[in-house]
Amino acid sequence: MDIVRCTIKLDKICALHILNSLAIQLRQPSSNALLPRFTMLQPFTQIQKFGQDNLDATVKALGAFSSNSQAIAAEAADFARKSFEQTSSTVEKLLGVQTLDKAVEIQAAYVKGAYDSLVSQTAKMGALYSALATETVKPYEGLLSKATAA
Repeated sequence: MDIVRCTIKLDKICALHILNSLAIQLRQPSSNALLPRFTMLQPFTQIQKFGQDNLDATVKALGAFSSNSQAIAAEAADFARKSFEQTSSTVEKLLGVQTLDKAVEIQAAYVKGAYDSLVSQTAKMGALYSALATETVKPYEGLLSKATAA
């Protein structure tokens, strides 16, 4: 039992001696003996920072994707509603027509309006999808330069 106590006391004294000598070596700027041990930890902190940066960028990208997807869905629903209203209005007009010439005139106006509407909607949707891609990728732009610089 006394041997165990002696060993524990010796281990505490040895540990304190090692910690004191380590503290003294760290205070001395000329001592570079411990420098490789501490610089070995630096890549791990860089990897941890890079992982945190990636997580932050992913969260921002998902937020941008979500908001832009909602805008695209709202625009598509609005276009579908307007298209349905335009079609039902044209059908009502066609049901009240007395002559073939008037029916052809109404149908031609409907086709022209539907085509113009489709072209403008295509331009809007193209801009929305372009914004979706741009804003979703934007958080990742600086990460590659940070990774290659490190």
